[in-house]
Amino acid sequence: MVKLFGIIALAAVIGFSMASCGGDDHSADSALNGTWLGAGTTMTLDNGKFELEGQAKGSYTTSGDKITINITHFKSGSDWIAVTSEVKDLLKLVLAQVAGDEGGDMLSGLNADNPTNMTGKYKITGNQLTLTLDGQPPQTFTKK
Repeated sequence: MVKLFGIIALAAVIGFSMASCGGDDHSADSALNGTWLGAGTTMTLDNGKFELEGQAKGSYTTSGDKITINITHFKSGSDWIAVTSEVKDLLKLVLAQVAGDEGGDMLSGLNADNPTNMTGKYKITGNQLTLTLDGQPPQTFTKK
């Protein structure tokens, strides 16, 4: 998952466009709120907002055990780069090339029409979060 965010972030930096984004209301499971550590990354979830430390941020919604993550910004140096339709178009091109080069396994969970939107399932057991995005192996996080 970290490699995938890195590829998406690289594409965003190449074709970035600055824009502002307003806040939206989101339905999110409050049990997800907090800072989660896993596989070399830190993820913060807060009432429908998420940040993958130093890489990406955006929003998420939940329904039952399902989660939808929408990336709205990528980190470039000290700046946050907004995801625009132009950036999404560039991401589609870059991801299609990567899929061809690497067999596409790591990209199988992405929505080809909206590469910054991911869906999957989650489960919280004690202080452990298991996040299984569609087409990806399960990722385990521990609450900080």
